[in-house]
Amino acid sequence: MAGVASHKRLSPSHRRLLQLAFDRFKAQAAWPQVARLQHELARQGDPFAVREVAKDLDPSLGHVDRLATGAEVTLTIKGVRRCVGAEQELDDFVRVVAYFVRRYLDAPDLPADVSSSELQRDLDLSDAGTRKLRLLLGSSNIPTAGGGGADAGWKLLIDDQILLFRGAKTIDQVIRRAYPAGRRHRSATRTQSPAASTDDAAASWAPGIVDWPAPAPGWGSVEVRLSNMHSRLADASTKDDWQDIGRRCREIVIEAANVVFTPRLVSAGNRPPGKNDAKARLDAYFEGRLPELADDMRAFVAGTWRLANAMTHHPRMGRLEAVCAVQGTILLVRVLQELERTPRRRHRS
Repeated sequence: MAGVASHKRLSPSHRRLLQLAFDRFKAQAAWPQVARLQHELARQGDPFAVREVAKDLDPSLGHVDRLATGAEVTLTIKGVRRCVGAEQELDDFVRVVAYFVRRYLDAPDLPADVSSSELQRDLDLSDAGTRKLRLLLGSSNIPTAGGGGADAGWKLLIDDQILLFRGAKTIDQVIRRAYPAGRRHRSATRTQSPAASTDDAAASWAPGIVDWPAPAPGWGSVEVRLSNMHSRLADASTKDDWQDIGRRCREIVIEAANVVFTPRLVSAGNRPPGKNDAKARLDAYFEGRLPELADDMRAFVAGTWRLANAMTHHPRMGRLEAVCAVQGTILLVRVLQELERTPRRRHRS
């Protein structure tokens, strides 16, 4: 593996948080739960405060989801790069990224995909090694992700964004491409008006998508689409890019509707809506699962769909509108996942 890359200085507390999380990840092939880690430290008389330290951790290194039940300390591959004893995990990550590039280029047609069993066989990985890669792919800025839970069989969908990593042979090369330096402002050598300076700052700013990801068995394909859409947004700059984001939003809404919809939600004697009629399927779903808010959710679905359509068809779309469409799509998916986790309610009489 290549020598240590230059890194921004980490505070001792952040460095310790990363190492604590990685040591348990390496041993258990799972991210450590905050509550269990804090309990373990407390029993040792260690005053280290996991949640407090995680509040201002650089999100490109890792994060703690403070709002989720059973929150975990999750590291990115960039965070793992900062940890002692990570040589095997880093080498495996480089190998799997190169493997994705080869599989994309060798695929006779699209979609190009890789199953967890193929990955394990072709790269000679252990079960634990495969699980760790699945988790690291899901937390890192790599344009593909696994679904179906950490231990279940899963499939990876690979698109042309993986070509960003073609020729990357070291972990530092992979990380530099996955986490590029922030965009530079336009040249400051010429005189600019205050308005122009403001425009430059806005142009260099990259939007952050708000999300609270949590394991959701059965949603693997949707999660892959969400991950790819998020990566697409980061690189988008042209009309074709914005239209592609709109199409991706619509496809995600359709697939999410098909995950939750069952024919029993439709009244006897009525024909179930078709697989591409996401609005009708979600209308029936919310009527059956959340009747007291069915009208509000119907309006939310309709608004999300209109945003996606606007991105696809209207000529004056840009980054602001794309962020709105992507954020609405993510929120809709997370609401559906949360409903699926809660006990089912009786249909409205």
